[in-house]
Amino acid sequence: MAHNLHGDIPTEHIELAAELEKLEKFFDSKIGIFENCIIAKGFTCCSYDWYSMGDEDKGALLLEKAEKVCPGYFNKEIDGHMAEDQIFNALVKQLISIILELAGEIIK
Repeated sequence: MAHNLHGDIPTEHIELAAELEKLEKFFDSKIGIFENCIIAKGFTCCSYDWYSMGDEDKGALLLEKAEKVCPGYFNKEIDGHMAEDQIFNALVKQLISIILELAGEIIK
C-alpha cells in the first residue's frame, strides 16, 4: 500500500517513506521464517514512523498487520519487548501519546 503523505513533504520524509515501504516488504517476506512477535515488533516500529510523519492511515495499517501476524501482541508479547528494549519502550510510549492526541482531536 502506498503512503498517504501529501502537501509539501520534506525530502527526509520522502526518503524515510521509501525505506519504510522496503522494511514492510521485508517483514512481509519473513512471515513464517521469523518469530511472529518479532515481525509484529518491526511493524510497530514502522508504524511509529508513519504516525510521526502524519500518515495515520499507514501507521494504523501496520498496527493492524502486527496484530494479525501475532494475535494478542498488544495484550501480552509487547510487554516483554518493552521490558527488554528501552528504546522500543520509549517508542511505544511515544506512539501511544501520538494516538491519544489524535483521538483527542477527533473527539473535539
